[in-house]
Amino acid sequence: DRPLFAVHFFDQLDGVAVGLWSQVLTTRDGGRSWQQQSLLPPAGARRADLNLMGLFADQHGALYATAERGQLLRSTDRGLSWRYLDTGYSGTLWTGAALADGRLLVGGQRGTLMLGSADGQHWQRLALPSVSSITAIAARGRQVTVVGLDGLLARSGDGARHFKLEPLTDGASLTAVLNV
Repeated sequence: DRPLFAVHFFDQLDGVAVGLWSQVLTTRDGGRSWQQQSLLPPAGARRADLNLMGLFADQHGALYATAERGQLLRSTDRGLSWRYLDTGYSGTLWTGAALADGRLLVGGQRGTLMLGSADGQHWQRLALPSVSSITAIAARGRQVTVVGLDGLLARSGDGARHFKLEPLTDGASLTAVLNV
C-alpha cells in the first residue's frame, strides 16, 4: 500500500529504497531483508509525509532523495539518517544528479531545473525554455543530459551552464537517460 519510487545500491550489499509518504528502507544484505528508517519532519511540518521520488549519489558517497515541496534530502550514512535541503522551489522534484564539480542539479515539474552548490545550501533556477516535467538527469564529466515528458531532451556540454533543447519530434516521453 506504499509504493517505492526509487532504489539505489552503493555496492552488492548496501542499498536504499524510497517511496510514498517519506518511506525509507535500507538493506545491508543485498536486499534479502529491509529495515524501515524513521524520517524527521521538514522544518515547519508536523510529520514526515513527503513523497520521495528519486535517488542519486555524489562522488563522496552522499545520497540524495528528491521530494515534494522543493525538498532534497541528503544522507551521509547510507540512508540511516537524513537532512533536508530546501531548494526554494515549491513543486515536486523528480530527479537529480551530482555534477563533476560537486554541484547538484535537480529537476521536476513544469520544466523546473535547479542548480545547487555542493553543500546544497545555495540554489538558483536555470532557464530551460520548456514546461515539460523533467523525469531524468544524467551527468558525466561536463556532459549533462535532461529528459522528460512530451519529448523533452536538453543537453549541456559545459557542466550545466547552458542547455540546448533538442526535443523529440514524436513527443514521446522519456523517463530514463544515460550519458556514456
